[in-house]
Amino acid sequence: MLGKHETRARNASRNPLERLLDFPSKLWKARRGNVAILVGLSMPAIVGASGVTMDVATWYHAKKEAQVAADAAAYAAALNLAEQGLDGTATKPPMEVRANDAAGRNGYTGTVVLNFPPSSGVAVGNNRAVEAILTEPAPLYFTSVFWNGAPNIQARAVAIAVVTDACVWALDPTERAALNVSGGANVDLDCGVVVNSNDPQAALNQSGNSCLVATSISVAGEYTGGCVTPEPERYTANYGNPLGGLPFPNAGDYGACLTNGKYNITATPPNPLVAGRYCGEISISGGTVTLEGGEYFIEGDLKVSGNASLIANGPVTIFYAGQVDIASGAIVTLDAITTGPYANMLFFQDPNISGNIKNKFSGGVSMNLTGIILAAGASVEFTGGSSLIESKVAIVANTVNFVGNTFVDGDYAASLLPETTYARLAE
Repeated sequence: MLGKHETRARNASRNPLERLLDFPSKLWKARRGNVAILVGLSMPAIVGASGVTMDVATWYHAKKEAQVAADAAAYAAALNLAEQGLDGTATKPPMEVRANDAAGRNGYTGTVVLNFPPSSGVAVGNNRAVEAILTEPAPLYFTSVFWNGAPNIQARAVAIAVVTDACVWALDPTERAALNVSGGANVDLDCGVVVNSNDPQAALNQSGNSCLVATSISVAGEYTGGCVTPEPERYTANYGNPLGGLPFPNAGDYGACLTNGKYNITATPPNPLVAGRYCGEISISGGTVTLEGGEYFIEGDLKVSGNASLIANGPVTIFYAGQVDIASGAIVTLDAITTGPYANMLFFQDPNISGNIKNKFSGGVSMNLTGIILAAGASVEFTGGSSLIESKVAIVANTVNFVGNTFVDGDYAASLLPETTYARLAE
């Protein structure tokens, strides 16, 4: 028979689970009846507390699910608002249909209360925002004996509708300074800006004596700078490429090569350049070169030096597999073709281009461009004109760098790209 000390030692060496399983037996054998009585009296409280704990955990889970449904309802309603338009003619019933459908698909069985505009919160009174409120009774299991009626679980969400008028898109999803405004650049866009980079410090970078003014600025990450108007919307979604569905054409579609290798032009040629396929670089280093209207496919670079001129006799679209370099002082006048699958496209770079490729549009006051500059796989460095000359361009590039005064005709430039509608959660 084990001694008292040996018994204690053996019990101490047993794991906690074994000791817990032995507790009811010990309690039953206890000679002191007051222990059993106390335990018996406390059992309802113990069971009740355990039940409340389990029900509270269930309510917490239900609250999370309700919030997911509220977020979905508000987002769907705001997206419908954007689709209806933000001109003040939108009505609430179509938004309610979308909100209830979205909430239902997320497990909510009640009716969404939709406030347009929101009645509370940071967006109160904002006619570009909607507020969704979901209310449902909390599930009762163990605590049903303590409640006359189930408490309510409520979830609320606010979303804002956006119809972008952006004419400048920086597409890179992670690059720091994906949109860069530096030095003494004075960038007045009179249209919107979208920066898809989620860089946590400076997806949009404004520095030095430069300033950026636009009608709206959306940045997926953070921005830096003290001269940016309006205050950017930060941590927005990555809105992708507004022209991402547009395929780059095949060189073979443009027939045989009109030139091979580098084509260096130092004076006005006897005949204008004609539309077609150029299998190599075109370098205009002097004189005046004219382009006949039509589509050009250049399997290399297009370079225009500062003492040269490039003038189109008709609307053109230039596809290229290299890079564009228009030097400061060059005289360039180009208008895009406005019909067909590539309507309004002025420059379209092969999106699969690789390497550190930089397209430079630095003609300054002598650069008169009308159309879209699309360089989804590379950088665009743009210097516009004087305050008397507004560029009629939309820029969609992997990264965008403004290095001089740039003024964009926003009413025209924003119309070049397909209208983009989206919504974002605000609360």
